[in-house]
Amino acid sequence: MSGCCHRLGLCLLLSLLGASLVRADEWWAWTSIEFWRSDRAKAWLFAGNRLDTKDGPYVQIVSPRFKYELLPWLDIATGQSVLSIENVRTEERTTHRSRHRLQFSYSFRESLGPLTRVFANNEWLVDLHRHQWAENRVVPAGLTFRLGKAADLDVFYMILSSHTPAQWRHESVLGTFLRVRL
Repeated sequence: MSGCCHRLGLCLLLSLLGASLVRADEWWAWTSIEFWRSDRAKAWLFAGNRLDTKDGPYVQIVSPRFKYELLPWLDIATGQSVLSIENVRTEERTTHRSRHRLQFSYSFRESLGPLTRVFANNEWLVDLHRHQWAENRVVPAGLTFRLGKAADLDVFYMILSSHTPAQWRHESVLGTFLRVRL
């Protein structure tokens, strides 16, 4: 267990150093706790925190989720989320939106030390009140590290684009996603 803690501490330290190099002004921390699994299905609890130190939004989400493998190459999934988004500067809140994501990943046949996977994805969000594309999240580079038999950590760089009434704004984000299997 102490080896796992040392690897986790090293990964978090590297992510903080990386944030200063890419000049990220946001920190996103995601956690997933898998509590049930069968051959073709799994259930887990997703939790997320997001803090934007420059513009003010503070986001919290808790979401139980379920995924089933229909075919080896096709999964279906569902989830219910409780979401709180508040801009602490303006006290504005947003809650209703539709999310869509496309992800490409490659898992190494044999891990490179703790590194087990690389990935990239694009997620777009539609504001259901304004009926328009409101946000785009591009992850051009992400890495997955095995922390132990039951834990993995994703570290990723993201370009977050937000549609304001006048224009699109772009920000750099450094993110982590800790997955624990019980």
